[in-house]
Amino acid sequence: MAKPSKKMQNLQNFCKFIKKHWKKVQAILKKKQSHAKILKKNEKFRKAGKTFAEWQKSCKNWQNHD
Repeated sequence: MAKPSKKMQNLQNFCKFIKKHWKKVQAILKKKQSHAKILKKNEKFRKAGKTFAEWQKSCKNWQNHD
């Protein structure tokens, strides 16, 4: 079986991460905690050049292709 591309693997890992931490992330956003805190937590997403929302969208799209 072909190994998933690095991009797909990253997306898969990210999806797992989102599912695992989603409630926490939502709570942070609801509390309107400083954006800096969120950004710090999402350093790796930022490095990937996407916002959290964009990743979420990618994740949803990816799940739909499952």
